[in-house]
Amino acid sequence: MADSWFDSVDITEQSVKSTHAPLTERPMGIIALFLSLIILFIYLTNGTLIILLFPTFILILFAREILDKEPIGQFISAERTLSRSRVVEGDELEIIIKVTNNSDQASHAIELSDPVLPEVKIIEGTNLFLFSLDPHETIILSYTVKFYFIGTYRFDELYLRHRDFLGLRINEFRLSQLELPSLQKYVSVVPRLEKVESLPAIKTEWMRLYGGYFQSKHIGHDSDFRGIRDFQLGDGMNRINWKASTRKLKLLSNEYNWDKAIHAEIILDTTVSAAPVWVASLRAVTSLTEFLLRMRNSVGFSSVNEFPEYLDSRIGKKQLLRITNKLLNLRPTIVTDKEILLRRLSIIMNKFDSKAIIILISPFTFQSTIEYAVNLRKHGFNVLAIIPLSLEKQSDEIIKIRDYIKEFPLIHEMVKAELRFDRLKIRNKLKLLEIPHIEWDTSSHFGSTMQHIRRI
Repeated sequence: MADSWFDSVDITEQSVKSTHAPLTERPMGIIALFLSLIILFIYLTNGTLIILLFPTFILILFAREILDKEPIGQFISAERTLSRSRVVEGDELEIIIKVTNNSDQASHAIELSDPVLPEVKIIEGTNLFLFSLDPHETIILSYTVKFYFIGTYRFDELYLRHRDFLGLRINEFRLSQLELPSLQKYVSVVPRLEKVESLPAIKTEWMRLYGGYFQSKHIGHDSDFRGIRDFQLGDGMNRINWKASTRKLKLLSNEYNWDKAIHAEIILDTTVSAAPVWVASLRAVTSLTEFLLRMRNSVGFSSVNEFPEYLDSRIGKKQLLRITNKLLNLRPTIVTDKEILLRRLSIIMNKFDSKAIIILISPFTFQSTIEYAVNLRKHGFNVLAIIPLSLEKQSDEIIKIRDYIKEFPLIHEMVKAELRFDRLKIRNKLKLLEIPHIEWDTSSHFGSTMQHIRRI
């Protein structure tokens, strides 16, 4: 079952449209050839059989034209139902299609195709059905899919093919949301939440990254109970301890510790360099956002590309839903002008709180991302870099781009060695910039990785 935190995720207008899955080939040519061969065989062997079989052909024509006459108008209606409208990546979804014959005649050999995207894997049943319907009969079809890519998906048209009793006549048509609005359905696939319980200890000035973890010496109005004191003018009615006041015969108020809250800005690299670790990066954003909000901190979000997204810093569960909605339609993009990119990112940087802590999630293989981190440091922001690593996926991507021969025994090891060397250079650059960083193997649980690293 999916976690409850995403149950209110709104479905956005942008969507990915399905592609048409082809139906089976037309059989008319094969049937005509088969009948021609039979007639030729009969003619060459015994011509008198043609006379004997002539009534049979008359009956076939009668059955075709009278008994199985083509229905007129829209004789098929369909309705699609999804078991859920929101799922977590990797979850299963059942798709149910109800098909009805609205005519007074039987419909023989109906083929139905419900197209799906390549990112959607059918794990039970099939999206290509073959069935027949009696007059006004309804049939329920279903199959189960699994989603492996985050985003908003749209199920739209159905493709149908109707054959007559003998298979000599074929009608192809499609049902769309224009004729049947109940066909169009949306499903949102959100990142998997890998719960974070703690972050590594960082330098002294970074302790405020933990926000709600460390109590301040100041007295405030948060939820951690500190003690009881005499009532003071201005105390709210909800702070009065009525039981203690009754025992002491005077008004007493509860006193609470004040937790230091921080302003965190999570920045996601959405350039094409992040494509090999894209899904893992989205999980990291979701998991960090949930952790920081749970610690009663405010969290903002922005992206690194030529058209950067920005969500202002807020607190509460609704902010997690806002950020999750934004992630649904983000995709890695190619940067065409680095100067425009840095200029637009600088505009967004000016919106950050002056004391905000910046958490930049990126593989840092794109030079402009490193330059952006440098600009953030120059403006006095504390920057924490989280670097998702996936040597397997990144090496496969490089082999594909460079058109290497995959079967070459040492090619993968050579590319991985190159990636490790590049990773060492990036690590040294971040050290020179005094930017603390965490390297995360995307094959492992994000929360467990953060918990096992004690200090950076």
